[in-house]
Amino acid sequence: MELKSLLRDKREYILLLAVFLIAIALRLITAKYDRLLGADPWRHLKIAELLLETGEFPLFYSYTFYPRVSLIGSYSGLYYLPVYIYKILEVFEVSFFKVFQLLPAIFGALSVAPLYMLVKELFDKRVGLLSALLIAISPANLERSLAGYYRGDVFMVFFMLLAFYFFVISVKRNIVFSLLSGIFLFVCNLFWDGWPFAFVVISLAFVLGIIFNYFKSLSSKNLIIVYIVSFTLGLSLIYIYKQHFYQYTIWHLLKPQVISVGKLFLLSLLVVLLEPLNRLTLRKKAQIKMVLFFLVLVLTSALAYYFGLLHNVLRFADTLIHWSTGVESASTYSKNITEMQKITLSYLFRVYYFPILLLPLGLFSIIRKLDFGSVFTIGLFFTSVLTFIWIVRFTFLASPAVLILLAIGIASLPSRRKIVPFFLSLLFASTAVYSLGFTSEVEPLIYPELYQALNWIRENTPDDAVIGTWWHYTGAVNAIADRRVPELTTPTTITRGFATLLCTDDEDEAIEIAISRGLDYIIVDRGLYLLWNVILNYCDAGNHILRDSMLSKFYKEERLHNFRLEYSNNKVRVYAPVYHYAKFRVISDKFIYKAGQKIILTLNGRSNIREVGDIKSEINIIDSEDNSVFRKILNLNLNESTTMDISMNLPKGRYRVNVNVYVDKRYLGWAYTTFVVM
Repeated sequence: MELKSLLRDKREYILLLAVFLIAIALRLITAKYDRLLGADPWRHLKIAELLLETGEFPLFYSYTFYPRVSLIGSYSGLYYLPVYIYKILEVFEVSFFKVFQLLPAIFGALSVAPLYMLVKELFDKRVGLLSALLIAISPANLERSLAGYYRGDVFMVFFMLLAFYFFVISVKRNIVFSLLSGIFLFVCNLFWDGWPFAFVVISLAFVLGIIFNYFKSLSSKNLIIVYIVSFTLGLSLIYIYKQHFYQYTIWHLLKPQVISVGKLFLLSLLVVLLEPLNRLTLRKKAQIKMVLFFLVLVLTSALAYYFGLLHNVLRFADTLIHWSTGVESASTYSKNITEMQKITLSYLFRVYYFPILLLPLGLFSIIRKLDFGSVFTIGLFFTSVLTFIWIVRFTFLASPAVLILLAIGIASLPSRRKIVPFFLSLLFASTAVYSLGFTSEVEPLIYPELYQALNWIRENTPDDAVIGTWWHYTGAVNAIADRRVPELTTPTTITRGFATLLCTDDEDEAIEIAISRGLDYIIVDRGLYLLWNVILNYCDAGNHILRDSMLSKFYKEERLHNFRLEYSNNKVRVYAPVYHYAKFRVISDKFIYKAGQKIILTLNGRSNIREVGDIKSEINIIDSEDNSVFRKILNLNLNESTTMDISMNLPKGRYRVNVNVYVDKRYLGWAYTTFVVM
C-alpha cells in the first residue's frame, strides 16, 4: 500500500514538473531578443543598474523630470531581487541584463507550484493539476510573465499565491502557518503597489467563511485567529518597512494606503459578532439564525458607516487602480494606453481562449458544493472581478481566480463519457498551440532601428544630454542611451509639451518648446504616425494637420532652420535643436547620507555661449520645511566641473539643493537635486 502511495506521489510530481517545463518553455520564447518587452521594464532596468553600480537604493531618480528628479516607487524588492541574484550568478559570467530579462519568465513559470498547492488544498489533486496546467499555457497569464516583461505584477502574484496557500493550510491544519502567510503578504508589497489586492482577498474569504460557518453551525475559532495573525503581521511589517525606508521621501504618500487597508481589517472583524451567536443557536433553528444574521449585518453596517469604514471599502476597486498605476482611471493619459482599456468580451476570449466557455460551469459547481474551498475561491473570484472589469492590466492579477474556476468546470465534466477525454485533450492542445502562436507574435517595443539610434546617442552625445521623445520610449532612453528625459516627455505631464512640438506647423514655436525644456536632441520615428490621433489629444487647442506638422517635417527630413539632422536610418531620425544654451547640473555623491557624514556636491556646467564676465553660482540647501540650512557663493567656469565638499551636521530629513547661476548679476540658469539624511 505504501509503495502504491509512493508511486502515486511520484507521478504527481512528474506531472507538475512537466507542467512547469511547459510553462518555462512558453515564457522563454521572448528571451531570444536582446531587448526588453514593453516600455516600463527599461526604466526598471536602469534603476536596478544604478543600485548595482552604487550599492545604494536610488530613492531619487535623476533620469526623468529633468532638470528636477523623480521619486522611485515604493517597490524596492523589484530592484534588489535581480541585483542579489546576479551577484550569486556572477561567477558563471552571466550578464546582468540576461538575469533581469529571465526573472519574469522564471517566476511566472514557478507560479504553477503555489497555485497547485493552493488548489489541491482547497479541492483535490486533479483540480490542482488542471489549474497549474491552465496557468502554464493561458495567454492571460503568459502576457505579463514573458522573458523581458519585467514589471511587479508577476512577482507579486507568485508571493500572493504562497500567502494564500499558507493562509488556507493554517485554517485547515495548523495556525502556526499563519505567520508565513503574513510574511508573504508583506513580501507582496515589495514588488507592486497593487499589494492591497491580497489583503482584500483574504478579508472577503474571512467574512464569507464566518458567515458560512455560522449557518453550518461550525466553529470559526481557527479562521479568526489565522486571519488576525496573518493580516496584522503582514500589515505591521509593511507599515514598519515603509515608514523606515521611505520616511523622508514618499511615506506621506504611502501612509494612506496602509491606513485604508487597516480600516478594511477593522470592518472585516465586525462579522466576528456572529461567532458567539453561533454557539447560542442550533442548526435546525434556521429562522432564528437568519434574523440574528440580519441584525448583525445592520449593526456592522451602522458601525462601519459611523467610523467611516464603509466608504473606504466601497471605493476600493477604483483606489486600487490609482495605487497600482499612479494615474486616475478616467484620465486622458490612461484612456490612450492599451493596458488601461476597458475589458471586452473579445479581449476575454483572446486571453482565455475556448476554456473561458467553461466559467459558468465552474461557478455552478463551487456554489453547489459550498465548503471552505468554495468560499475561499468565491472571495478570490469576486475580488478579481471587481478589479479586472475596470481595465485590461488587471487581467493578469485576476487570472488565478478565473483559471481555478475553469479547472473546476473541466473537472466536473462527466469523465465516464468517452467523448470527454477527447474533448479535454483537444481543448488543452488547441490552447497550447494558440498560446505558442500568441507568444511568438510578441515583439519588443524597441525595434532594431530604434535600438541602433539609442546606441548612437549613447556613443555620440554629451553625458548630460537631454533627450525629447514620445513617453513610451523614455525608459529605453534612460537604459540604452544612458541619457535623461525632461518633464514634458513623462506621461502625466506630456500635455502642451512634446506633443505640441510634434503637432505644430510653426518651426519657431517648436524651437521655443525645445529651448524651454532644455532639449539637446529629439527622437522621432515612423511609429508616431500611427499614434497621431493620440498625440492630438495632448496638443494645445488648434487645428493640426499631419502633413503640415513638425512630426512630418522631421521624418521627411525637410530642411529646417532651427533643427539639425544628426542621425537617421530607415525608421528613426535624431535632430538637435539649434540655439544658444547654458546648462547646469548638480550631483550629490550619495542618495542617502548618515547623520554627520560629509556631503559632496558636484556642479557641472555646459554652454555654447561665449560669455564675458564673472560667473557665479549660488548654492542653497533647503530642508523639508523650506528652511535654508546652507548657502554659499562659488565661482564657476562654464564647460567645467566645480566640486564642493560640505562638512556639516544635518539632522535627519529630506533636503533639496537649488543652484542659481549668474553672469555679472544676470540670471543664466539653474540646477536642482535632492538627498536624504537618515
